[in-house]
Parts: sequence; C-alpha cells; structure tokens
Amino acid sequence: ANYGEAIQLYESQLKKNPGYADLHYNLGNAYFKAGRIGGAVLHYEKAALLAPYDQTIQHNLQVARNRVTDNVAPLTPFFLSRWWNGSGALLSPDAWSALGLCLLWASAAGWILFLWAAAPRRRRIGMWIGIVALLLAILPFALAASRAAKLKHSGYAVVMREGAQLHSAPEAQQTLEPLHEGYKVELLDAIGDWRKVQLPNGDEGWAEAGVLAEI
Repeated sequence: ANYGEAIQLYESQLKKNPGYADLHYNLGNAYFKAGRIGGAVLHYEKAALLAPYDQTIQHNLQVARNRVTDNVAPLTPFFLSRWWNGSGALLSPDAWSALGLCLLWASAAGWILFLWAAAPRRRRIGMWIGIVALLLAILPFALAASRAAKLKHSGYAVVMREGAQLHSAPEAQQTLEPLHEGYKVELLDAIGDWRKVQLPNGDEGWAEAGVLAEI
C-alpha cells in the first residue's frame, strides 16, 4: 500500500518502456489508490490506447471516470470513425504494414501469371488477382498509418489539476466553466501556453497547457 513509491517506480519503468499497456495499467491503479484521479484516468487511457480490447482496463477506466466531479456525458462518435479506429486497433502498425506487403506480393504474383501464362483463362485469373490484391493493399497501409499516428499523437488530453477553468480565449479573464481533475478533452489548437479544447459534450474553450497531460 505504499502507493507513492509505487508511482515513482512505475514512472521510472515507463521511461524505459513507454509502449507497455500493463505498466500504464498498474500505474493507473497506483494513482487511483492514492486518490489522484487525474493520473489514474491518464494512464488508464494510455493503457486503453495500447490495448483497446482489454476488458479489465476498460472496466477500471470507467470506474475512474465515475469518480470525476461533474463528469461530462460524452457525445456518441460517428459510426464510421468508431469503425475505422476499432479496425486499426485490431493489429499493430507493423502487422498492418506486413499484411499490406503480403497483398502487394500477391498482386505481383498475379501480374506475373498474367504476363507469362499461356492459357487465356490463367491470364484472366492472374489479372484479377493482380488488380484485387493491389486495391486491397491500400486498406492495411492506410490503417497502419492511421494507427501509428494515433499512438504518436492521440489528440486527447486529461485535466490533471482540480480547479482549472475553461476560458473563452487565451489569457482571457472570462471563464466558461470549471475543468475538474480527470476530465478527458480533445485538443483542437495551440497558442503559446494555451490549448483550445473540446469537452466530450461538445463545449469548446481554452485551457492552460500546464493543467493538461496528453494521452
């Protein structure tokens, strides 16, 4: 139950192995037990990004979200966006790229058959294999690029400090609403030390970069 020391140890391990979902999950558990909801949500979200189909991670993430003060109900994502992100998460970028290369080799084999086969029927089969495999290769390469970009820059952040405020403009005195620790926000723009963010319910405004941690 020495959660402070556990947090330090997991943080030091993550500097060496930042791509391990289990480390983020365990660090999220330590933050949660220590009562630091922002850190818990941040690392559960990072774990979920790396292992999106792990039900234990999803369960703990939801439990942490329920602890956020005045948690904002999220909007339902567009179904095509959900399908694309879900499909990309099925495999790693390297695996998608390998699948794309296999399809390119299949396409090349089809065109070789088309060029060298003597029988017209085999030539037609080779041509269709070449065309279909070449077209299908586009999808895994696109999913690989999309997944790699998502892992490098998720486009989302977590509010790490209770009492932060959403402002109408950078450095503006007018505040729109409070940003509670553990809020997940979408990053839209950046000016200096300010970030334009969108809340899950669609509200937009500006927050100081120092109160946010990117997922």
